Amino acid sequence: MTLGFGAGVQRLGSFGVSTLAALNSLPAPGFAQRPTGFAFADPDPAKNGIYTWTGYIWQHERGLGDQVATLTVTGGTGNAILASPQPGIDLTNVVAAILVPSATNTAAVTINGTSVNDSEGNPLIAGAFAAGKSYFLWVRPTEYRAVFNEFGSIGDIAGLQDALNSKLDDNQLDTDLALTADSHGKIASQKAVKSYVDAAISAIKGGVSTAFDTLLEVSNAIATKFDKVGGTLT
Repeated sequence: MTLGFGAGVQRLGSFGVSTLAALNSLPAPGFAQRPTGFAFADPDPAKNGIYTWTGYIWQHERGLGDQVATLTVTGGTGNAILASPQPGIDLTNVVAAILVPSATNTAAVTINGTSVNDSEGNPLIAGAFAAGKSYFLWVRPTEYRAVFNEFGSIGDIAGLQDALNSKLDDNQLDTDLALTADSHGKIASQKAVKSYVDAAISAIKGGVSTAFDTLLEVSNAIATKFDKVGGTLT
């Protein structure tokens, strides 16, 4: 199949064909012509892409711009997933993919034998992939890295607002503030009583030395004095 404008290959600036074989089967352009060709549905995804005519052959310049793809689960288990992209997409050109697991994982995960890690490069823990949920994957040369929602269930503005409303309910907030004020009042009262008692004790001591500022110390001192003069303290 050939797509384009004009009556012949040599009049086409660019055109598309389903496969590389179809591209090679077209009449060869003249040596001076430099049309561009596109193969977009070859059974071998590596053959899809952009081609230019060198004067002798169709030269593959680069793959198609399929940078995001959907990976469809075709088999395997929750831990060893088998999946394929849409027909014609070369995974070597894909930088991001979307996956909907058909089973929840119970250990580390692979897709077609390639490990799936978290954003820090660690193997996935059990339950990281839940069956039926969609996950965004960063496709790297030797691994996939799953990009998870770092905010848990607060995934949008509505969820954030609900969480704030629940946490800062007006009535509950008033109660918390009242309890806080009451606690502060009790603490202040206790501090005032302690200051009063400390002042009273200081007045009773009258600046006495710390060696005689308790009744036990005074009693011991008196007993010592009586012992020295042969007296008896009862």
